[in-house]
Amino acid sequence: MIKIICALAVILCTLIMVPCQLFADIPAPPVNQTIGINDGVYSDMTEADCRLCHENPDQFPVDDKTVPDRHHLLYGTEIPDSTDAPNGSPGELFNCLSCHGMDNSTGTVQFVLERDCTICHTQDSFFELTVHHRTDLALGNLPQGPDCKFCHGSIVDNMEDGHWIPDYEPSLVTPRPSGGDGLPLNIEGNGAGACDYCHSTGTGNPSVPGTDNDTGILVYSNEDTHHETGFWGGLGAHGFVCYWCHDTSFPSGSESYLQIRVCENCHGRDSLHNIQVDSDGDGIISPGVELPGYGHIGDPDECWGCHGFSMSTEPPSFGPIIPGISSISKSVLTAGANETITLTGSAFINIYQESELTSSISLSGDNGSSIDLTPVLLTESSMTVVIPGTLDSGNYLLRAVKLDKSSNPVVISIKPDVMINHVNCDEEADILTISGSGFGDTPPEETEAYINVKVNGISAEITSWTDTEIQALVTSYETLAVNALFGSSNCEKCNADFDNNTKVDIFDLVIMKNEFSSTDCDVNPCFSDCNEDNSVDIFDLMIMKNDYTKNNCCP
Repeated sequence: MIKIICALAVILCTLIMVPCQLFADIPAPPVNQTIGINDGVYSDMTEADCRLCHENPDQFPVDDKTVPDRHHLLYGTEIPDSTDAPNGSPGELFNCLSCHGMDNSTGTVQFVLERDCTICHTQDSFFELTVHHRTDLALGNLPQGPDCKFCHGSIVDNMEDGHWIPDYEPSLVTPRPSGGDGLPLNIEGNGAGACDYCHSTGTGNPSVPGTDNDTGILVYSNEDTHHETGFWGGLGAHGFVCYWCHDTSFPSGSESYLQIRVCENCHGRDSLHNIQVDSDGDGIISPGVELPGYGHIGDPDECWGCHGFSMSTEPPSFGPIIPGISSISKSVLTAGANETITLTGSAFINIYQESELTSSISLSGDNGSSIDLTPVLLTESSMTVVIPGTLDSGNYLLRAVKLDKSSNPVVISIKPDVMINHVNCDEEADILTISGSGFGDTPPEETEAYINVKVNGISAEITSWTDTEIQALVTSYETLAVNALFGSSNCEKCNADFDNNTKVDIFDLVIMKNEFSSTDCDVNPCFSDCNEDNSVDIFDLMIMKNDYTKNNCCP
């Protein structure tokens, strides 16, 4: 296996790199946005930017209600501290009104449905933490310190997790955060041998973001991506967060390369030397012979970008390339049934010392549960896995895991199955009772337009509603639909469904054949006495004819 000297970078949203003047086939900005977290900043984000990751039609199916279902599954759980629920407070339980307001400007009270992420997930100023970084997990207010890998995966390291950081003095071949002097300079005047040689905007001005030609993503400078995380100026349990990157005990100026040891708290050598995608699409990651600009170990020229010197020493070894998930075939599943999903991404497989290293799947639920799954199909860029139907409803974080390396997480939401199991219409009391599952709690007022029971296409007056039973004021019905928070279930009345299997078929016809011409159904009940006149005759056969082949009968 080829070993090469590889790149070392220091950027919170670590991606991939290329010296932009060396490779004309790699468009500016130099960092291709194909793995990890985008080199963007939160303060400039719009709803469209949010949806690049959350419910992007290019990454998730159009009919996948990822964001609504993910939020609705929080119903009844405790609101965390901090929270973005506009009408909720930490410690309370999520309910509909925690997020949705009421609008009576038209004279009729209406339930407000807000689609723009930035209405709730706000950042009012540059000095505030972003929605992604205001949690105790990110700030390090927990005993284990800041947990960056929870969201970023193994593409970064956690401070204080014990990962190896060299303790010898940096030398001329040690990368610097900035201030490299290797030639040629990039378009912004940055020299090779530093992170900003490749992690730059590609516009010639580090204060002006560049646009990635393939994805349309705005790419910002190294300084912007770090400062605009919102961490700086804050005080976490593990210290003043400016010092996470800036250690005043190290000199500045000509000896600023010493600061690289501070950077390695989050960007250690082992993690950075395992960032790579299959750039040429041949189904295998080949360190040293990939296209430049798609990782840290794909092309020898990438070594120059960070180290700024010719290859003259023994290169560091690499191991499991860090997997990355870019899309998922289905992110909203229904409880009670196994479902097969396909993940696409990079580095699900790589070869190391003639051994094949493969990824598995790790699922962790909001309820504290966890499960490991083995893919049924696996390639370098695709993974198919069966999600078991035994999992409880809720939100789950899914990661690809390869030995000690894990990918960025994606969320799958498992929603309850809305099902009608039995219908009883008491015509004397004018009460329709619907038994089943997944109906949810009693819906709040003003939600009737979305959560309701429709009889013959018209909303019915509800007298009681629980997760397993609904009662409504109804004298009779032909068609019935329960529209709940997580889906709908509907059926129609079928007098000829004699065996109660929710469809009218040949088995019901056999029952009628055996009972045809019976005239004592009041004494010996007849299943096929559809019109209840105590005899099975041509009139019942006409009803059977009208119902025949129906397969959605109310049970």
